[in-house]
Amino acid sequence: MIAGENHIEGVMDTVPEMVGVLKLSDKFQISTVREAKQDLSTLSSSAIFDAINMAEAKEILKRLSIKIPDVPNAVIYSELAHIFEGLDPIIVHSKMVEVLKRKRGLDGLSEFVSKLPSSLSSAALSVKLNKQDQLRLSDAMCVPIDQVMSWA
Repeated sequence: MIAGENHIEGVMDTVPEMVGVLKLSDKFQISTVREAKQDLSTLSSSAIFDAINMAEAKEILKRLSIKIPDVPNAVIYSELAHIFEGLDPIIVHSKMVEVLKRKRGLDGLSEFVSKLPSSLSSAALSVKLNKQDQLRLSDAMCVPIDQVMSWA
């Protein structure tokens, strides 16, 4: 959870101990007040299934050496949901982390983001840009400001 400096005390008194707390300063800097604690005992394989897309669910099952049912598209969701219900949530969580890191990872962005000014870093990480758009943005960053002002 993230809160402004003047709300930290109330947040710390309100949220459970396992919830991490970040403080946003008046200068828009974020710092850690309390680290989050991981509690795998509350995991649910069904909840994990609900949080991922079909391709990710299938990839998790493949990594667990579980055969993907050969059923029509109209019933695949319910079949996969049923399979996930019977799986150990800790194992499913572990495989989900592997899959999401690979599929949703930021590996290709590190070089691109490192070339941007810090004020644009979070924007570049929150918006999906293909390689061509990344190149366009990088090129635009090299244009002199007087030339940019004439674009309007």
